[in-house]
Amino acid sequence: MAGGVTTTVAAPASEIAEIAEIAEIAAPAAPVAPAAPTAPISAVTPEELCIYRVGSRLRLPEAVMQHYDEQLRIKALFPWQHECMAVRGVLDGRNLVYSAPTSGGKTLVAELLMCRTLHRWRKKVLVVLPYVSLVEENRSRLR
Repeated sequence: MAGGVTTTVAAPASEIAEIAEIAEIAAPAAPVAPAAPTAPISAVTPEELCIYRVGSRLRLPEAVMQHYDEQLRIKALFPWQHECMAVRGVLDGRNLVYSAPTSGGKTLVAELLMCRTLHRWRKKVLVVLPYVSLVEENRSRLR
């Protein structure tokens, strides 16, 4: 990744509650404030969050987006995930720091950016995961 400015994006409390409801876990009583300033989440339309629209913007092959839609059943991104990819310089390989709760969708952002790097620049990528269970899950997803 290129050096330079690192931007932090955090999921808003409303999406934390929505994610917690989807995952059937309890949402935290009060959201934890991020350590660094966060970028504002702009208003995006549902069409802009569609996985195929995001894939087109990232210039990913149709087969990749079809895999996310049909196999993984990911139909759309959360607005904060879209915002992560809209941060200036991220699509050019700049660093990005973002935070969300467990099962919040952080891996999807990383996977889409990784697929872009593999497809567009034909560069190798390194995936570092903290738990064996995440390694197993991601290994099967990325095949």
